[in-house]
Amino acid sequence: MKKVVLTLAAALTLSLVTSAQTFRFGIGPAISVPMGDLGDVSSVGIGAEVTGIVEFSESFEAFAQAGYQNFAGKKIDVFGTSVKLDALNHIPVLVGARYKTGGFLLGAGVGFASWGENSSGFAYSPQIGYSLGNIDIIGQYHGTAMDGGTLSYVGVKAYFKF
Repeated sequence: MKKVVLTLAAALTLSLVTSAQTFRFGIGPAISVPMGDLGDVSSVGIGAEVTGIVEFSESFEAFAQAGYQNFAGKKIDVFGTSVKLDALNHIPVLVGARYKTGGFLLGAGVGFASWGENSSGFAYSPQIGYSLGNIDIIGQYHGTAMDGGTLSYVGVKAYFKF
């Protein structure tokens, strides 16, 4: 499954780049707050993402993005003893599209996300943001559907576009 999603993402990105009017590259920080089951075992996630943005018109763009975030493990109480849980590493790889009007951005991405060494699944991420020329600030919800449940968070990221 992982190879299929990554292959499709690469093929889509290549086809978009070759047919697009404008291609831009972006990189920047990301900070996230875990929700649900993820919030029970971890705290704030900090990381970075890279993106390729293909602008087809003033109102429409497609993107491919990949990143890395580290969610710090929480201290929990186990039978009166405080236990520090391990950090979780998260690697999302998404492709998607955004509608642009004025400086506002509204879109969504789908793809694959890895959580640590043995957990991965289908990822989805509705996004809303604002473009300040060479900087995009985007708020997102991210969910990864896996066997046994969904790991999710809300976050903010900023892309410095080149």
